[in-house]
Amino acid sequence: MPRPLSLPACHGATPVEVAGASRFAAQMAACPLRFVLGDDLTRASAELAFADGARLVGCLDLLRMPAPHMWIEWNDETHKRVIHETQSAAEFDAAAMGRKVGMLLQASANGLTAVGRTFWADAADDECADVTLSPLETHIDLRVSSRMSCTRTMSCQAGSLMSRTEAIRQRRRCWTI
Repeated sequence: MPRPLSLPACHGATPVEVAGASRFAAQMAACPLRFVLGDDLTRASAELAFADGARLVGCLDLLRMPAPHMWIEWNDETHKRVIHETQSAAEFDAAAMGRKVGMLLQASANGLTAVGRTFWADAADDECADVTLSPLETHIDLRVSSRMSCTRTMSCQAGSLMSRTEAIRQRRRCWTI
C-alpha cells in the first residue's frame, strides 16, 4: 500500500497526513452493505435534495443510517443533470459523463450520525481507471438537538429579512444529507 502524503509541521503545529483512496481500499472491500443506485433513483434523490425543502425537513426525524458501514454509488452524469435542471448550477458539468461516484459511510450505532468519504472514477469504459478520494469528509448529524441548534443559528444570522426559500436553502446546507 502506498504511503500517505505527509505535510510538514509549521510553527509547532501537528504534521498533516493527506490520505489517498488506497488507504480505504480494505474498508471498501469489506463493506457488508452496498447500494448501486439506478439512474431513476439517482434522479429522484437529487430532485428531492434540490426541491422545496419543506417536505424533506418535515421527515428528518424519521431518517437513520441503515447500517454502521455501507457504500452508496451513483452515476454522476444523472446527478449533475438534475443540478443543472434545477438551476443550482449555471452550466452542465460535461466532465461528469461516464463518472461514477460513491460514498463510504461509517455511522454511529443508533444511525443518527455518520461520516462519509466520497470517491469517484472518470471512466466510462475503462474498469482500471484511477479512483480519486475527495479531500473533504461529510459529517451527517440527524439528531434533533443539532437541527434545532442549526435553526437557531440560521434565524439569528438572518433576522426577519430572510425569505422562507432562502431559510430552507440555508438549513439544507447545514443539514447536508
